[in-house]
Amino acid sequence: MRELVASGRTVEEAIAAALERAGLTREEAEIHVLDEGSRGVFGLGAREARVRVVPRSQLREEPADAQTLAAATEIARTLVTKMGFSASVLAHATERGLFVDVQGEDLGLLIGRRGQGIEAVETVLAAMVHQATGSRAEVEVDIGGYRARRRQHVAELARRAARRAVAQGKPVHLPPMDSRERRVVHSALAGDPKVTTRSEGTGESRHVVVEPAAGQQHAKRSQRRPVGRAWQQRRGP
Repeated sequence: MRELVASGRTVEEAIAAALERAGLTREEAEIHVLDEGSRGVFGLGAREARVRVVPRSQLREEPADAQTLAAATEIARTLVTKMGFSASVLAHATERGLFVDVQGEDLGLLIGRRGQGIEAVETVLAAMVHQATGSRAEVEVDIGGYRARRRQHVAELARRAARRAVAQGKPVHLPPMDSRERRVVHSALAGDPKVTTRSEGTGESRHVVVEPAAGQQHAKRSQRRPVGRAWQQRRGP
C-alpha cells in the first residue's frame, strides 16, 4: 500500500479511520490533511474532513533540495512563532530527507511530555512542507535538543542490554519504541559482533530484542559447570 485516503466528521476522526484501515500507527505514517471539513450553517454546506496517510516506509529517502529546506525553515519559524514561542530555526539535509532544529529558552511546553509536543509539530510541519513543495522527503524535528539527548539515552540502553545479553547468554527485550528509536538501537549495536538485534511485536508494542550471536551462546554454555566424572574429580573424594 502506497497511500490511503479517509474521511470523518473531524480531522482526528479521519486520521484514526485512515490509520486503522492502513494498519499503521502515527509513528509509522506521514499524515496529510486534504480538507479540514466544515460544519456548515444549520447543517447546510457541511462536509467531512479528509486526510491521506502514506507509510513512512514508502517515503523517498533522499536529501531535501534547497527549495524544500528554505520552505521548511520558513514554515517552521512561522509555526513556532504563532504558537507563542521565541526560537531560532535551522534546517539541513539528511540522507533520509531533512532535519529541522528548533533552539531557544523555555521550550518545555513545546517539547511536551515525553516529546509528544515534538511529534505533533513534526506531523504538522511535514504535512505543510509536503503540501507547499510536493516533496515526500522525510521530515525530522528536534526542539531544545530533546531528541538528541534521547538518542544518547537509547544508545546507552542498547549497549547495556548487549552486555547483559552476552553475560546471561539469553535475549534481552527492550521497552516498546517508535521506529526512530528502534533504528538508534540497531545502529548502536551494528558494529558489535557479540550480539544481533531484531524487531518484534506490532503497533505500539513493537520493540527491539538484543540477543547473543551464535558463537557467544556456545561460549556461554561451555562455561557452565562440568558434569559427570570430571566434576566428581574436581570435588574430590
